[in-house]
Amino acid sequence: MLYTDTNAPRGHTYPAESFTGFRPQKQRSKEKLIFNCQHVDLQRCASLFPHIHLHLKDISLENIAIYNQNVNNIKCYLGRKISDYFPFFLCSKTCFGTYCSIFNLQMLKSRAILTLTLQPLCKFWHLMWLNHTFILYLCQIIEKTIKIIIKTMTTHISNRVQSLSPSQTLAMSQKSNELKAQGIDVINLSVGEPDFNTPDHIKEAAKQAIDNNFSFYTPVPGYMSLRKAIAAKLKNENGLDYTPEQIVVSGGAKQSLCNVILSVINPGDEVIIPTPAWVSYVEMVKLAEGVNVLVPAAIEQDFKVTPEQLEAAITPKTRMVLICSPSNPTGSVYTKEELAALVKVLAKYPDVLVLADEIYEHINFTGSFTSLASFPEIADRTIVVNGVSKAYAMTGWRIGYIAAPLWVAKATNKLQSQYTSGASSIAQKAAEAAYVGPQDCIEEMRVAFQRRRDLVVSLAREIPGLKVNEPQGAFYLFPEVSSYFGKKYGDRVINNAADLAMYLLEEGHVATVDGEAFCLPGYIRLSYATSDDNIREAMRRIKDALAKLA
Repeated sequence: MLYTDTNAPRGHTYPAESFTGFRPQKQRSKEKLIFNCQHVDLQRCASLFPHIHLHLKDISLENIAIYNQNVNNIKCYLGRKISDYFPFFLCSKTCFGTYCSIFNLQMLKSRAILTLTLQPLCKFWHLMWLNHTFILYLCQIIEKTIKIIIKTMTTHISNRVQSLSPSQTLAMSQKSNELKAQGIDVINLSVGEPDFNTPDHIKEAAKQAIDNNFSFYTPVPGYMSLRKAIAAKLKNENGLDYTPEQIVVSGGAKQSLCNVILSVINPGDEVIIPTPAWVSYVEMVKLAEGVNVLVPAAIEQDFKVTPEQLEAAITPKTRMVLICSPSNPTGSVYTKEELAALVKVLAKYPDVLVLADEIYEHINFTGSFTSLASFPEIADRTIVVNGVSKAYAMTGWRIGYIAAPLWVAKATNKLQSQYTSGASSIAQKAAEAAYVGPQDCIEEMRVAFQRRRDLVVSLAREIPGLKVNEPQGAFYLFPEVSSYFGKKYGDRVINNAADLAMYLLEEGHVATVDGEAFCLPGYIRLSYATSDDNIREAMRRIKDALAKLA
C-alpha cells in the first residue's frame, strides 16, 4: 500500500509502513518541537510545529575526522552549495521556504549527531507543508546528503591530502578577520606580509605589459628576459654563476619549494629540517611521501642548528637538508662562519642535496648576506629559492624562482609543465622591472623593518614572563611563553601556547600564531610587518592581557 501526499515536493510517494512508529512528543511548545529519529532509516518522526528541530542519531561515521562543521563549510567537502542538496532551503515566495540556521556534524564516539533547525519564512508554511510526508521526505534527503559527505571524505579525498595539516597561520588570520567582521578591533600580527605598497616603477611596468599585449601563455620556466635578469641579480649581489637555463620561475617561492621537493624526493627519503621552521616545509615533504627529520634549535642557541646536530641527524636515507636564512618564524640569520661550519659537515655526504630558502635575503639587519650556494663544496647540489614577494612588497604578484643544477631545473620544469605551466605574464614583467630597476626601495623597507624590530623587541622585554631574542632578519619575533602555562583568567586555563594565542586573540584582540605550527611548542610568533603605532598598541594589549593571568 502506498501513501501519496500531493503537497510533497515532486509528488513523492511513500510506503504506508514508513509511518509506523511515529511518536508525537507529549510536551509541545509554540517555540519549537524536537523530533528524535533514532535509526539510520529515519522512520521515526513526530507531529509538526512551525519550528522544527531534527536530531538524527546513530549515523555511523566510522573513523571519519569531521567535527563542528557548519553549513558554510559543508561545501568544502561536497564542492557544492548546501542548497544544491536541499533545494527547498531557498524560498520561492509562492509556497514553501526555509533556511538552515544550524547544520553541525560532530564526532561523538564514532557516531554523528546532526542538528537541523528550520525557520519558517512564508505564510503558507502551515497550510501546505506541515505533514508527516514532508518530514519523512526531509529526513531522507538529509540521510542521502550525509552519505554523500561520508563517501566523499572516505573515498574521493586522497590519502596525501588527508595527511596534510591545515595552515595555522591562515586559520588564525581567518579567525582575526571574523572578529573584525563583528566590529571588534583586532590587530593582526599573524600574517607574514609586508605592509608596504609595491613600488611605482614596478606597477608601471605591469601596466605597460598589458598595453603591450603580454597576455598570452608564457614559457614554462619563465620569460627569458626575466631569467636573464635573475641570473644577473645572482651574479651581482651573491657572486653566483647561473645560466638562464638553470632558473625556473614559478607562481611564488612556495611553489618553487614544492616543485623541488616533489621533483627530487621519493617515498621514504629523509629530509632534515631545522626547527622552528615555516609551516609548509613539513607538509610539502608529506606530499612527496618523504620522511621529515626535525632538528630542534631553541632560543638559547638563537634558533640555529649546530654542526653537531646536523651530523647526528644524517643517515643513509638522508636525501636533502632544508635551511632558511633569514628564518621564518624566528628572524635568525646564519653568519658566513656558521654556514661554513654546516657546509663542512655536508661536504662529507655528496649525495645529500641542499635546499636554501633565501626569500628574506634583503630583510637583513646584519649588514651582509651569504648564500649557501656560494660555497664551492656544495654548489653543484644546492638549490636556491627566492622571489620578489618580501623584498619588493609583491606578495600578491606570486613570482618566485629556483636557481639550481641544470638537472634539477629540468626536472622542476617538467613537473611544472604538467600542473601549472608558466607564471602570470603580467607578474613576470613586473618582476623583471623589480630586478632591473632602481633598488632604493629595498633599503627603505629594510630600514623601516629594522626600526620596527628594535621597537617590538624593546616592548616585549618589558613584559614579565616573555623570553625574547633579537632577530637579525625577516619581520618576526618568536618569544618563549611557557612561564604562562598553568595560569588562569577566570575559568580559562592556559595549558599551552595554542591556548595562549587564542587567549591573546579573544581577550587582548591581538592575533598571533602558536609556535607548534612551526614545529616548536612553547612559543608564539608575532609579525611586526605593520605600522609602528600598531606595534605599540598590540604590545600594550598583550602586556595587559598577560597581566590578568594568575
